[in-house]
Amino acid sequence: FAAAYPTNIPLAITFSSDGVLYIGTDSPDGLVIVEPDKSYSVPYKSYNASFGTGLGIFAWGSADNLYCSTSNGILLKFMIRGKTSAPYYGSTL
Repeated sequence: FAAAYPTNIPLAITFSSDGVLYIGTDSPDGLVIVEPDKSYSVPYKSYNASFGTGLGIFAWGSADNLYCSTSNGILLKFMIRGKTSAPYYGSTL
C-alpha cells in the first residue's frame, strides 16, 4: 500500500469470497481494490466528492452489496457485482 500511496493511510479492509481485498483510504481515490495477483484499481474515483476525507468501516450486506461509512458520516453502498463476503467466523451470510 505504501508504495502506491506513500502519504495516505488505510482506514478499513475487507475481503470478498474470491480473495479480492478492498481498502478504504483517506486518499482522494477512496476505495482501492487489490486483486490476488497484487494488481490494483480505483473504479469509484469519479465519486471522490462523496468520500469526504476517508472511507472506513466496511460491512457486507446480503448478495453483492458492500457498505461503507465516510469520515463525514455518510453511508455509501457499493454494488460489487458477482462478489460476496469472504466467510467470517460467526457470520450467517
